[in-house]
Amino acid sequence: MSHGVAVTIRPVKAWREYLAAEELQRVVWQMPDWRDVVPGNLLIAAHQSGGILLGAFDPAERMIGFVFSFLGTTEPRGNKILKHLAF
Repeated sequence: MSHGVAVTIRPVKAWREYLAAEELQRVVWQMPDWRDVVPGNLLIAAHQSGGILLGAFDPAERMIGFVFSFLGTTEPRGNKILKHLAF
């Protein structure tokens, strides 16, 4: 029998969720300056261009973690996924 909290992992899809990813970076890394985080508009651009942005949500749909990766290329190997953030 499990007594843990149910967590749902799914792609981030709403603007408020991208903003929650911004805030989570500030809280986890204790960043006083908002310019130190990956902003929501860049998360959206990378996500909609083939990157990965998965959120971990508690039963109340609050984001409690996320992973962010984006596509990159190198010569001569070609495409690769670069993991940038994981909480």
